[in-house]
Amino acid sequence: MVTRYSGEWKTVKLGDCGKFISGNGFPLSYQGKQRGAYPFYKVSDMNNDGNGFYMIKANNYISVEIARTLSCNIIPQGAIVFAKIGAAIFLERKRITTCDCCIDNNMMAFLPNSDISSIFMCFMMERMKFGNFAQTTALPSLSGKNLAEIQVDLPPMDEQIAIAETLSALDRHLSNLSALIAKKQAIRQGALEDLMTGNWKRTTIAECAEILQGGTPNTNNPDYWGGNILWVTPSEITQCQSMYINDTERKITASGLKNSSARMLPAGTILLCTRATIGELAIASQPMTTNQGFKNLICRKNVNNVFFAYMLMTLKKQMISLAAGTTFLELSKSNLSTIEVNLPPLEEQSAIAHTLAALDSEISALNTQHSKLSAIRSAAINDLLSGKIRLTL
Repeated sequence: MVTRYSGEWKTVKLGDCGKFISGNGFPLSYQGKQRGAYPFYKVSDMNNDGNGFYMIKANNYISVEIARTLSCNIIPQGAIVFAKIGAAIFLERKRITTCDCCIDNNMMAFLPNSDISSIFMCFMMERMKFGNFAQTTALPSLSGKNLAEIQVDLPPMDEQIAIAETLSALDRHLSNLSALIAKKQAIRQGALEDLMTGNWKRTTIAECAEILQGGTPNTNNPDYWGGNILWVTPSEITQCQSMYINDTERKITASGLKNSSARMLPAGTILLCTRATIGELAIASQPMTTNQGFKNLICRKNVNNVFFAYMLMTLKKQMISLAAGTTFLELSKSNLSTIEVNLPPLEEQSAIAHTLAALDSEISALNTQHSKLSAIRSAAINDLLSGKIRLTL
């Protein structure tokens, strides 16, 4: 028989679970010390590597004497700290302290009572949106008095701990996945740079591909829009999660295509952004058109389009350096055409493309796994912290 935690949950106010304490002023003359009795955290410290859930690394430390001089509130280990002033409130970051410390006056701490799990409460506060309780003045701020009135549903201590352990396990898995993805991305970047440096035939982009520009039908003519011809904008390339793009937000009609400078591009065309987000690219997985923010490359018979797309990725800085413009930078067709590249034999191009595509596929699979686990975590936070789902003993 499956036994679930059966203790009664009770509705209480945050003020019944602990107390809120504000931080102290931190004059510039006392900042910059790398050693001392207390880490002195500022809001920016929540961005430090390793400070994702627990506050571990500080940029400033102070001595006991300075803490007395500044009349600092000593925040104990296990407190939950967060921003209380400014736009940082709406980032909704909550962290747990790992030792006695001090915080500056842009932060606030919540000190849980002895019958409250700090980890559980930190997850509970993550679910709350403190930004909804900010005082809407010129400079948004949080009041401990107002936060103390927020009602929460609180389980018994043993269930708090079980919930905290379950959510912490999900966080550890997500952290490990993120580290693995970062490692794979570093390997992929190294492979990209190494595999594109062979002693091959010297040529130009124009000799490797036909370059076609895009266009936009008249946006005031409804007859040109809402058809079935895919029409790509640069923002869709930057949002694309893979090497390929297979759909677009907007579509044009045959009449829109005919009465504009847009060109129907075959599947396999490299769609290269040459305005604003210069160097971003994707490969069309089916026939489509683009707006004028692109130079579209249809590779010649001796060029593997996937290989050439990877080659272009290594040329992004050079493309940007050749761009010009006052309102926004744009890379001209003539400047793009003359960029020189090293081109290996077609068989070697295919082998390189296969190697890099395999790495990208692995990274994509890991990102998908990360997204799914993040969704599971979000659902678990809502279900476990509301009592909708009760854990088993």
